Amino acid sequence: MVMHCVSECASDVKINKIVIRTNSHGYKLLVTIDAPFGTQLTGKIHKLQQYIIDKIESFTGILIEDVSIIIDKISYPEQK
Repeated sequence: MVMHCVSECASDVKINKIVIRTNSHGYKLLVTIDAPFGTQLTGKIHKLQQYIIDKIESFTGILIEDVSIIIDKISYPEQK
């Protein structure tokens, strides 16, 4: 579901790793991504966090406590 949300909201971002942890209040997600160079990251990452939380909670009913997104690498666009 997280991969689907990322492909819908930020198609140019590549997911490296997803870690899911549970506790008594809900689930915590840790998403590690590669972002393309030249992207406005602050707004895009915040929008992606909210999109993941909203879609998972609305479609599954699972309570998401926290979504942390770590930018592992900033990649240059491929030259043609």
